[in-house]
Amino acid sequence: MGRQAVIITGAAGFLGSHLCARYLSAGYSVLGIDNFSSSSEDSLNQFRGDENFHFFHQNGCDDWSQLEKLIGSSGYDIKYIYHFASIATPIRFEDSFQKIFEANTVGLQRALEFSQQVDARVFFASSSEVYGRAQAESLREAELGTVNTLGPRSIYDESKRAGEALLWSWNQYHQTRHSIFRIFNTYGPGMDSRDGRVIVEFLSKIKGRQPIHIFGDGKQTRSFCFISDLIHQIFELSQKAFTVVNVGSDEEVTIEELVHEMKKVTGSSIKVINNPSRPEDPQKRKPNLERMRSLLGHQNRKSLSEGLKIYWSFLNQTGGSK
Repeated sequence: MGRQAVIITGAAGFLGSHLCARYLSAGYSVLGIDNFSSSSEDSLNQFRGDENFHFFHQNGCDDWSQLEKLIGSSGYDIKYIYHFASIATPIRFEDSFQKIFEANTVGLQRALEFSQQVDARVFFASSSEVYGRAQAESLREAELGTVNTLGPRSIYDESKRAGEALLWSWNQYHQTRHSIFRIFNTYGPGMDSRDGRVIVEFLSKIKGRQPIHIFGDGKQTRSFCFISDLIHQIFELSQKAFTVVNVGSDEEVTIEELVHEMKKVTGSSIKVINNPSRPEDPQKRKPNLERMRSLLGHQNRKSLSEGLKIYWSFLNQTGGSK
């Protein structure tokens, strides 16, 4: 039996780079894949010189023969494959629609095919967006949701749903046990300041002494999870048996409440500009985490207030998001 290793696609991304760091700290070898289509190679600087980190600059949809050669020569025992590669920022949905669809379908199929060769378990980074306009108080994994196939968010939402369908069907046909993480809003160090999602967008504007824009009346709710909590959940859950599980935080706040919390954390006076609602913007986004807790007995370690303080301090120390 060779040294235990994991493969992570999207390794230079926000979630992927944190997951790489977690596995390296646990003594694993990490084989990372990324083509920097929505990330920066700077996020990998922390791994330079680490003999247990191997990086492949390529599109995860392409042939994985380079990894196959390395594994064959090194004798690595590939335990898990995390398919986390996909553009996730809404401001890129329109101009990157083909890349998004391919990453969540073709790229996932590459991971599933490769798992057959190395006898590894695949984890697919799905999204809370698969629930669409579901209006339940909290979203259980059994909630089917309603997604508009002809809207501005449809390429991302439906490609995640297609990826889930592919993984489920693969499990049925091949009698495998690959799994799905439905990831809810996550924030923290490593986010691209141009990402466009609400916490990094607001804090970047506050740091630059610019007004922030709220779309709609600010009554829409979100649940925000600090990155270290999410990675802890993913790392621990990977050792459990499940098909699909929500991960994130169920500490629900309105966008108005988020702005109020940011005022306290930053000590800044914030100018708010209200804009019309964005098309297809969900009004509620809170996960039901009963399944996750039944598997882990886990409670998130950082409240929204604590997480915002850490992230605000990081932005001010580094002068940026990386």
